[in-house]
Amino acid sequence: MPHNINFCISGLEGESIRLLLLLDEMGIAVSSGSACSSNGDNSASHVLQAIGLNQFEARGSIRISLGRFNDENDIAIFSEVLTNSIKKLNSIFSIV
Repeated sequence: MPHNINFCISGLEGESIRLLLLLDEMGIAVSSGSACSSNGDNSASHVLQAIGLNQFEARGSIRISLGRFNDENDIAIFSEVLTNSIKKLNSIFSIV
């Protein structure tokens, strides 16, 4: 779908929940996993695995959706907040 973006950050797959919480604290609503999976049983999304992610990456992925009222400024804000949140996680965990 053209308005959905799904990604994982190498080295932070296990910290996706902390990243979700940091983004939420900054007023940005994101989800984990695939929109095609409820993850009620905590299994990795079959859709994300079908596109080549392993189970760890699929469970650690972040999904954002853009709506018709989002604009370039919203994307710039998200990018800045995401970058700052990742830096906060990097300062806690050493990533090689």
